[in-house]
Amino acid sequence: MTPASPNHVTLVGTLTADAGFYVTRTGRPKVTFRMAVARGTADRSADFFTIVCLSQRFVSLASVLAKGTLVTVTGRLQSRDVPGGRTVTEVRAEAVIIGRYSSPRTESEPREND
Repeated sequence: MTPASPNHVTLVGTLTADAGFYVTRTGRPKVTFRMAVARGTADRSADFFTIVCLSQRFVSLASVLAKGTLVTVTGRLQSRDVPGGRTVTEVRAEAVIIGRYSSPRTESEPREND
């Protein structure tokens, strides 16, 4: 078994806007989206991440990743300099799993088949 990379993240959250599809200057397909990941604290705060998918296999995601979609993303963190002297940190996706959020049901709620 190969040891895990020290630069590996897994995030579970919801999209804050529809995904965008672009073609880079070198002709490479690029799908990007922002996601909110709950911190799990009582104040319901979240952290926001930009996800970058640079592979042909992600192209079909652009049409199905809509605001509010629950996703699990695995990848690696990468920082880059942008104009204006700023540095941005993004997640370069290696895998994206699309899920559907369903809130936990309490015992008092009826089941669909009841």
